[in-house]
Amino acid sequence: MSDNDSDFNRGFPFSWISDHEGSSNVPGADPETHAIIEFASRAPHIFVWLNLHTFGGVFIRPPFAGSDAKMDHVDLQTYAFLERLVKQRAGLQTVSAIEEMTPRRDQPMTGTLASWAYEERGCFAWAVELWDLFAAAQLKKRKPFFRNYAIVDRDEIEMLVNWDRQFNNSRVFNEWTPFEHPQRGHQKSGDSPSR
Repeated sequence: MSDNDSDFNRGFPFSWISDHEGSSNVPGADPETHAIIEFASRAPHIFVWLNLHTFGGVFIRPPFAGSDAKMDHVDLQTYAFLERLVKQRAGLQTVSAIEEMTPRRDQPMTGTLASWAYEERGCFAWAVELWDLFAAAQLKKRKPFFRNYAIVDRDEIEMLVNWDRQFNNSRVFNEWTPFEHPQRGHQKSGDSPSR
């Protein structure tokens, strides 16, 4: 469940589908995505797009559907060259959206800014996960990369809790706080919902 009504990274025209949680009824329906689409249409000189995200510590490159084997070979070589620069300058790895970030190939990411910029606008494009939470918490990196976002192991969750406590003032994994529930009244630690 998303904490936002719209997922702006599922609202771009290329490979858009309406049944993704958070996608609008048509591509570009949200004012924010519509503004980007309009801006890009008036700026054909733009040839690189970076779609910035919060955590993961990785550059995610096309293709967002299909396969690396079917990607334009000159583009793939250019991305390989740029991958070395990203690793050298930023210390971050680059992964293929389809090979490393898509759990099911028959359900690729749709309507993303990076896929639209690359496939429709002809730009080099990445979704950039700016900060590496996994490295900060000293978690082991998994392959394929999408498995890093599905941590369920108790020891790894404990590592995240410890990192949060030490460096983030326990803003993610905080202590229980009593509260007043509109239907159930005062809730304190150990209360369980009645049936």
